[in-house]
Amino acid sequence: MQVPSLLLHLPPELSCSCPTEVIELENTLSGSIFPQDEIIRISEYAHKRGITTHLDGARIWHTAIETGTPLDVLCEPFDSISACFSKGLGQSQQSGQSVLSETY
Repeated sequence: MQVPSLLLHLPPELSCSCPTEVIELENTLSGSIFPQDEIIRISEYAHKRGITTHLDGARIWHTAIETGTPLDVLCEPFDSISACFSKGLGQSQQSGQSVLSETY
């Protein structure tokens, strides 16, 4: 998604609609890495308008390794970040699931 197409998805600022407060992005989408320069452009656009940005960084380690970009550089454009250690470690366990011992 680029800034011009992002504009099409933001609702107009009307008194009867909820304002956009957060834009959430991911580093990867369907196996493709989202270009960091576009992430920066979207983040700058959001911040100029007082909109918070959040990174769903479930596969941030994959992006860092594949692109050679340090984690701090990938995270810098965002106000908040979530990361998934199970995906980052290549485990098949889904986020948020608990593993119980056989005694339960």
